[in-house]
Amino acid sequence: ERVSEEDTLNLDFYLKQDEDDQKNFEKELLELASPVLNGEKNPKYGKWLSHEEVVEKLSASREAIDSVLDFAANQLQAQDIHINKLKSIVKVKNVKARIVEEALSTRLHHHSHKTYTKVDLIRATAPYHLPARVAVHVSLVGELIRFPRMRFADSRLVFTDLKEPSVNKSSSDSWSKCGSRYSSYTNPYVLAERYGFDLSYTSSSSDSSLALGEFQGEYYDDTDLEAFSSACDLPTISISSTTGGNTPSKCEVGLEPCIESLLDIEYAGAIAGDIPLSIIYSSSYSLLDFAESIQDMDDPPKVVSVSYGNDEAQQTGSSFMESVSSAFMKLGSMGVTILFAAGDQGVWGREGYGTSFNPDFPAGSPYVTAVGGTDFATESTIGDETTWEDGGSGFSDEFDTASFQTDEVSAYLKTDDLPKSSLYNADGRAYPDVSALAGEVNPYLIFYKDG
Repeated sequence: ERVSEEDTLNLDFYLKQDEDDQKNFEKELLELASPVLNGEKNPKYGKWLSHEEVVEKLSASREAIDSVLDFAANQLQAQDIHINKLKSIVKVKNVKARIVEEALSTRLHHHSHKTYTKVDLIRATAPYHLPARVAVHVSLVGELIRFPRMRFADSRLVFTDLKEPSVNKSSSDSWSKCGSRYSSYTNPYVLAERYGFDLSYTSSSSDSSLALGEFQGEYYDDTDLEAFSSACDLPTISISSTTGGNTPSKCEVGLEPCIESLLDIEYAGAIAGDIPLSIIYSSSYSLLDFAESIQDMDDPPKVVSVSYGNDEAQQTGSSFMESVSSAFMKLGSMGVTILFAAGDQGVWGREGYGTSFNPDFPAGSPYVTAVGGTDFATESTIGDETTWEDGGSGFSDEFDTASFQTDEVSAYLKTDDLPKSSLYNADGRAYPDVSALAGEVNPYLIFYKDG
């Protein structure tokens, strides 16, 4: 259905940055993140940048900002115009859709989803255009074209929920510390024994902080967090702040709405202990918007973990991926560590079998830590791990091999029994960076739907 006279939408103009400035910024980031340089202790290590320093070193020109502001005020007739803290995005809110059609020489329609029936997105059904004086400064306008790949609860999660719990005859008592009925499931104590940390963690410094990113209707409720904490005899998991809103009632209706977020929160909360845990919820279906919301925080969290991603082939193009990656680079320079899941569809990705593997995004960005999955080599035995065949991994088609991994990639490419070279881009950024238990052999225990 085409947009009406009453329909409005928000537009984000992502501004181009000088390529030389970008390269110099990346070089400085690597210096800030390296404890040792040229065999000696690096005095710059951990001297993270402030918002003002990022703007000074890498932001759009005044000419670029003024050009887009003029276009937004006059052609789009926008009243609500905002420039983000890092001066890289001009955000325009509540613009009449019909005016956008005329100003950008395009057509806009409402789009719905056959499963997520309440989702209503306005997207362009024809190419959009900007005047030359504006286009020269803009890398892309979001979100006019990209459709998110909607997130469904993994069928494996449904299966494990229906599985009849069995008695675990392992010699370790960690398996039964959340209840003997659930002794075949991975729980926080199993992770603590395997990876050598204590529960609960009580030694956090005053500036420690952890945030989880959630998308697409994945909410949480205190009832389930309390039930999980009680069953595992852990301090009650609490959320220090929530950005973007939360709808706890969604968690009462079954498996789909909250299961992924509760998995994230229950385990992050159990392991992090005293470290303040916050939730950043994004309803816009946009990684760019998500990254920008963190950039705009006065005191962004030190670590942000996200169990979300799609294939590079499912993005709208190079400009979008490069813009997202650049946003993560800036966060890295401010001392924010970004963790992203490496995917759960193996090397073929969500696109499936074809003539080449489908790398994951944004796991392939060099400015995030991509986290892959493993399994216990022997069921219910806390010890050696083996590969998880559905774990995402490979080489990016968009980003080159990162400078910090050239030696490791070179060594890997010399090993025997590699897939045919035509299936992957050996010059791409390799991922994942680290891996830990994914929970296929012994699924993770979670509490949902009112405990």
